[in-house]
Amino acid sequence: MRTLEASPQKPPSLSRPALVKVPMTNLHADRVLIIDFGSQVTQLIARRVRESGVYSEIHPYQAVNDAFLDDFEPRAVILSGGPASVTETETPRAPAKVFEMGVPVLGICYGQMAMVGGEPGIGKTRAAGELANYAQGLGAQVIWGWCY
Repeated sequence: MRTLEASPQKPPSLSRPALVKVPMTNLHADRVLIIDFGSQVTQLIARRVRESGVYSEIHPYQAVNDAFLDDFEPRAVILSGGPASVTETETPRAPAKVFEMGVPVLGICYGQMAMVGGEPGIGKTRAAGELANYAQGLGAQVIWGWCY
């Protein structure tokens, strides 16, 4: 007596889902520039930005000038921290053009202090308010920075 064997079928969990056509967009159109002043967490900052679905690039502060900013055209800028102190002379700074482009700027630790040129001291008002007033006076949109 002859028996019929069932034809092999793929289990449902291994079958391929239907392909959905998604229109191509420029993945690099909304990009964030991270200016690195030597922070130990710059790579982590970039990873978090990328995990939120935004393209970002890290560039050392020495490589960022007006021509670079014109070519890169960032939609936002993050100034990362670093080991320098803004109270010392000839410490790294972000180009003034960063604040004149009209894009949001986030300063983290040293990057936040570098936004105002660094004259820390005891004031009559909160430092964050002074920073916001200064940066907005330059035409920048301010995103509050933090320091750890």
